[in-house]
Amino acid sequence: MKEKLPKLHILAFLLAVGGLLAPAGTSADDITRAAGPGAEMDSDAPAFVTSVQGLVEAKLGSAFSQDGLRNFSRIAVPQNKNVRFVYVAAQNQVVRLSLEPFELEKRVTWSTGTTDKTLLQQCHIRGISMTDCSNNHVFELLISKEKLLVCGTVDGRFNCSLRQVMQPDHSLDSFGVQLGNTDNRLAKAMTMEDRNVYIGAYLTSGTDPALYRSSLSTDEPAVRTSNEVQQSRTLKPIYQPAKFISVHIIGDYAYYFFQENFEEMSTCGAKSQRIISRVARMCKSDPGYGFYWLSFSKSRLICAQGGNWVRPDGPGDEESSAFYYDLLQDTYVTDTHIYGLFTAAKSGIKASAICGFPISTFNKVFGDQTVRIKHWDYRKGDVPYAYFTDARDRYNRSDCSNLRLRQDEIATYTSNNRFYFLKSARVIQDTNEPLAAGRENWRRLLVTRVPSSQPDFQHTVAFVVTESDSIKKIILSAGSRCVLEEMQLDKSLDGRINDIQLTQTGEHLIVSTSSRVLRLPTSRCGRHALRTSCLAARDPHCGWNRAAFACTVRPANTDQWEQDISPQHGRVCPDRSVPIDGGWSDWRPWQRCQPPRGSGGGSGSVCQCRLRLCDNPAPNNGGRQCGKFHDLLSEVQTANCSLMAAGAPGTLGAPARPAEHPGAGRTLGSEPGPARSRGQPTAVLRARGHPARRRFATCPTAKTCTCQ
Repeated sequence: MKEKLPKLHILAFLLAVGGLLAPAGTSADDITRAAGPGAEMDSDAPAFVTSVQGLVEAKLGSAFSQDGLRNFSRIAVPQNKNVRFVYVAAQNQVVRLSLEPFELEKRVTWSTGTTDKTLLQQCHIRGISMTDCSNNHVFELLISKEKLLVCGTVDGRFNCSLRQVMQPDHSLDSFGVQLGNTDNRLAKAMTMEDRNVYIGAYLTSGTDPALYRSSLSTDEPAVRTSNEVQQSRTLKPIYQPAKFISVHIIGDYAYYFFQENFEEMSTCGAKSQRIISRVARMCKSDPGYGFYWLSFSKSRLICAQGGNWVRPDGPGDEESSAFYYDLLQDTYVTDTHIYGLFTAAKSGIKASAICGFPISTFNKVFGDQTVRIKHWDYRKGDVPYAYFTDARDRYNRSDCSNLRLRQDEIATYTSNNRFYFLKSARVIQDTNEPLAAGRENWRRLLVTRVPSSQPDFQHTVAFVVTESDSIKKIILSAGSRCVLEEMQLDKSLDGRINDIQLTQTGEHLIVSTSSRVLRLPTSRCGRHALRTSCLAARDPHCGWNRAAFACTVRPANTDQWEQDISPQHGRVCPDRSVPIDGGWSDWRPWQRCQPPRGSGGGSGSVCQCRLRLCDNPAPNNGGRQCGKFHDLLSEVQTANCSLMAAGAPGTLGAPARPAEHPGAGRTLGSEPGPARSRGQPTAVLRARGHPARRRFATCPTAKTCTCQ
């Protein structure tokens, strides 16, 4: 082989390549509890744990990378299901990847960085780092119908370019965006519909949080939340610190989701230290008055667990015994709901939850003209005391067709009603408990609806990205903590997950990481060989097809397709009482290694080795392991044992190239191996039992070596 692979002893190879080395300080009991078949499972623990790299090597997933491309970030998926490609940003490049096969179709350069010292100095004077001034990057990709909007930096300034989805090479139009936040790691929320862009971000000064609408047409003015100096008796539209999460266009309205300081708790002159989640709603057609929204209003977004917390239609104690997930991290919109992913705000507590909010609830809350008004009482000493009362907003901010102010309304609105934007009612989840919860921090959310075996019923499935950059598949049901599957990234290969999106058909996840773009399956029904394990998995994507005698996705005719999932009867989590037999994974790529004792090679010999694991699926709940006698967890195949010396590949003194045709180096009970040199036979080493307790026995040449 041309590339020199590191030498590994067979045992080290087995443990390192298989990912089976336990961390330092881990006891044997810890290992047994963590990995042994039938081990006690935590309610948060996934039914299946899968390596993303293993999926790629098994051809169940795909990966794209190319020299000169790194830090893949935003992903844009066309809305047309007949368009089979996606766009991905990579620093100052935008690439278009076809889905079948998953490969590069087109590559477009956004803008090269400047080296002009004068321009760099002018950029740096504006408070922008020299790195950001000299390195332009794309920070947003948006698709609306047939248009692609690319937004990025040019010499430290923000700029957007409108292009055709099918022809991204040429810009149709460009416009500047006045964003003071030049740190690409900080959140900006953006979306686009027709020729309007809706943005939640810090504007020019960098200390001015705003919800903003900008038109790509020069004849339409921009509209934003007020930034005037507020009187002490009024509320501000947005309080710092603010974090912008997302923007969605639903019907006639634009919904902005963000975090801000909990002003209602600032009652005695001191600023509240609590951060909560908000949703603001404005009419898309809002003409504005003095460049400010006429329809702006906001409400608190509540996701809570336990206790006697407030319902939309009744009283309750705000600071009850409920546990509040205060910090919204991501949102996802379906045809009936807006789903939110929240984390706990309390220091030292790692907890996440997914809550669902019907769109009808937003209409009810924002259609109510009852608002909260802030008052000050100066009679109780030197420190003024703030309190809130309810009032009625005489201006209907939800009536999008009649937003323009009449002449007789201007005085009343500008003096009073413009501050009547904090709704008394809160937007609260539609279930008593979160739809899913976990004892770790989650940071990204996707939701899909999956048709079930029952007519007119759909399961709701979420994919979440965790703080450790794994992807968890969860079925959403009130009070559920069920993780169906977890896909784990190899940090050495991928680094960090930057974005994740579903393809138009929902069959794949597109994941951008620091070094490559991944296409991963949303389901793997074929790993269940038996009806019992297929039904026990309770994966909404899968069911037992009696006609095909296989575990499959939902067929067109569901008469012979069955599932065992029933949220009404508590059958949501995988049934861990059903034994799951192990199955072999595909062989991993060949690597150089040292031969085992007795395999025919001396101390200076080198072999080719490859590994497969009993993890497709892994044995669970007392299920059988792999192999003829059901006692194996892994298997290593060796071939090409030859002396280490200078020489061309395939000749005496150097390992041969892998075989390019089936059957070369085949040994009974093994997959085809690379072509042999010096007539060395292929040996298969099988590992039995738990990996921490394996040791290799001496094995004769051309015999099967068994770890004992």
